[in-house]
Amino acid sequence: MFKSKKFFRTKFISAWLLILLLVMSWTLASCSSAGGSYYPDKGVAPQDPNREIGLNNKYAPTGAPNPDKENPDKPNQPVDRKIIRNAHYQMRSTDLDATVGGLRRLINELDGYETNFSSRTSDERRYINIEFKVPAEKLQDFIDKVGDFARATHSVVKSDDITDQYYDYTIRLRTLETSLEKYYDLLKDVKDVDSIIALQSRIDYLTTEIESFKGTIRRWDSQVAYSTISIELQEEDDPTLLKREVDWNTLSWDDVKYLAASGFKSVAAW
Repeated sequence: MFKSKKFFRTKFISAWLLILLLVMSWTLASCSSAGGSYYPDKGVAPQDPNREIGLNNKYAPTGAPNPDKENPDKPNQPVDRKIIRNAHYQMRSTDLDATVGGLRRLINELDGYETNFSSRTSDERRYINIEFKVPAEKLQDFIDKVGDFARATHSVVKSDDITDQYYDYTIRLRTLETSLEKYYDLLKDVKDVDSIIALQSRIDYLTTEIESFKGTIRRWDSQVAYSTISIELQEEDDPTLLKREVDWNTLSWDDVKYLAASGFKSVAAW
């Protein structure tokens, strides 16, 4: 039995409606995927650079790396840890000149160098502050030998692990440099003065940030490669020297002054 014309007309209309719905769904999906964030500079640039620089969307940079997705396998890779190690000493010596000479020779043997030196005299006693830099891998050699030149009364060896900060800065630096390149490319295409001024302002800001990041990373590299050793030297009396004998039965004024001076020195040394 043949179906009526009304039945076929209804089927035809339903098929076209289904096709129309599929086309609309595909169009909406395409628009949604194209409308995502175009500037994923996390922690460096604003979420909406158009609001920051006053540019149309067609001038916004695309393709900047995302620090969170820069290296998804990083946790499984061996990490070159960045550790700053420094040492500080308070020492006493009966011959400061000999001690300083010995320390300088030791530092020279360890491929280090002297960065600071100062000397003063107070209450007939000399004090010297001296600072050295040595390759970080040779700091332990210095620690093992420094006791040969003076008596240490206090010492501190400090290690500061900056690994997380260091790699965070390197990733952010790459992000900034990529954004800067894209802003320079955009500058070649814009013609209106307002956009040029806005782009140049953003370029100047990124350039300043990049130089700041590079300076910090260079400073960290230097601190990781070379350890700082600071030493406070104080002169002390040589216990092997003969002390003046005092005859208490015939105590003179000179003997009193000697005893007083010796007492003050003992208290100061203590």
